[in-house]
Amino acid sequence: MIGEWNAEDHAPEEYFYFVKPMNDKSLMKPAVLREVPFRKLNVPDAHLTVSNVQHDGNSMRFTVESDTFAHAVHFGLDDRLRCSDEYFDLLPGERRDIALWCKPEDINTNRILPIFVKPPLGYRPG
Repeated sequence: MIGEWNAEDHAPEEYFYFVKPMNDKSLMKPAVLREVPFRKLNVPDAHLTVSNVQHDGNSMRFTVESDTFAHAVHFGLDDRLRCSDEYFDLLPGERRDIALWCKPEDINTNRILPIFVKPPLGYRPG
């Protein structure tokens, strides 16, 4: 698939483009194209949700999802917890399954707070 657009019709700070497969069985990974550095993008705050929390001995699994583009998603967990993935981007509607490994007494569902990085406050493109 090839896509073309007239970039002159869009302010580069207001738009970024992404491509993702239509089904989960595709081997193609999502890709993001932005014309300016992330810190210059005018992106809305993401609303991240955690669901499907499952405990299994020394591990816990959960799913994190975003309603819009979320950059550098991480969880701010302490060093005793090993996480399968941190500091990743999520596209709108994209989900990521995460695993945590640690001692059962160190696992606390209330401590799973997804965090994302957003452009600096007060930055005005242009």
